[in-house]
Amino acid sequence: MIIPIGHEDATVRRVPWVTLGLVLACFTVHAATRMGGDAERRLEESYGVAVTYAIEHPYLEVDPTLVSAEELAQLGRERDVTGDPAAEQARLDELTATWRADLQRHPLWRGGLVPAHPRFTALLTHMFLHGGWLHLIANMIFLYMAGPFLEDAWGGKLFLAFYLAAGAFAGGMYALFERHLDAPLVGASGAVAGLLGAFLLVRGRSRIRFAVILGFIGTFTAPAWIMLPLWFVGELLDALAGDVAAAGGGGVAYWAHVWGFVFGVAFAIAMQKRRPVAADPAIAASRRDPRVAEARKLLDRGLYPRAWTLLAEAAARPNPDPEALATFWGLAAHLGREDEALPAARELLRKRMRDGEWEEGVELLEQLAPRLAGDAELPALQLRAAEGVLADEPATAARLVAAARGSGGPEARELPPGLQAKAARIAARIAGGAAPAPTAPPPATARTAVR
Repeated sequence: MIIPIGHEDATVRRVPWVTLGLVLACFTVHAATRMGGDAERRLEESYGVAVTYAIEHPYLEVDPTLVSAEELAQLGRERDVTGDPAAEQARLDELTATWRADLQRHPLWRGGLVPAHPRFTALLTHMFLHGGWLHLIANMIFLYMAGPFLEDAWGGKLFLAFYLAAGAFAGGMYALFERHLDAPLVGASGAVAGLLGAFLLVRGRSRIRFAVILGFIGTFTAPAWIMLPLWFVGELLDALAGDVAAAGGGGVAYWAHVWGFVFGVAFAIAMQKRRPVAADPAIAASRRDPRVAEARKLLDRGLYPRAWTLLAEAAARPNPDPEALATFWGLAAHLGREDEALPAARELLRKRMRDGEWEEGVELLEQLAPRLAGDAELPALQLRAAEGVLADEPATAARLVAAARGSGGPEARELPPGLQAKAARIAARIAGGAAPAPTAPPPATARTAVR
């Protein structure tokens, strides 16, 4: 058994809240389906009674979904009819109907995607259900291995939309081509396969660490651009070989993995054209500066003091790259040494706003606001961020404007005229009214607030 346990390039700029939320949701749903109610017990009992009766009366007509003719031949023994065949058939049909009713009430059937009877809502619900703890844990390992880095590259909202779309596409295509199957497809495998396909494009040069369990436990590393295509080829060969069954029936839906991976690759290609991650100066700079790369390896091993020294040096160089600054600030927050890294955080904030990375900029600004409470530049920073997020997140913009107007506390002086005019224009746009024309251009300090 080969299990991914990490990768060498494992630093992200933000807490992967969406990824963690998805993992928590899957665990919560699985625990609820396993521990809540007695649907599992009733299903096992009704199935056992119906199968036992069918085996004891092999001359009756048996629903093939209950037990196949081949299984009856192996499990049962032909014998003469001793009772009333009509009454016995009616009894078997009654037991089979009870089993089917219990089956339909089972959470995996109610929320799973049944190709023979597809429901639109099941395109989403099926990816939060799992057939067992091993099935769940395996999917969550892969989700946590790839999810944080895509969330870091694309932002939480886009990442969540991508994850759900990948799972829905994988499940939908599987159901479309397996319409004869009358068993539920469950599991996050299709969505996770989409993550792996996108990860190949976004972070394909990362070296993944694997644990090998084969009578002994060992580890090795290999680049993602080798291991992920190999995984995909294996899934494709299994799918082509016909080893495809609905997850609820105990098989593996290999075609769902294939379709999910293809969706992930296609989505990542489209995103590379719109928002090229590989060309991000932070990533390019981190590859050029050996101190950053070495510090990230040390962080993976928990060697914080040496990593701190390297990152402080990288952050202090002229025109430091955002990756070094973000990693340094993240380490400072982890160690409770934010004040020592405050200049680096201010420089990172300046770069975020300059590059139009408003979501990351607002998140960092709100982290820094308590430490900049007495800084005259804070209102300008907040208004600049509000202007940046206004089109996509008016509620966030309104919160920033309100903070700028009261950021100095009850004894704060009134905002300078230029900032007052800017705050009024943003507030008017939020309210949907016409912004008042400024009487004079904003002062230079408002335009170059971040240094």
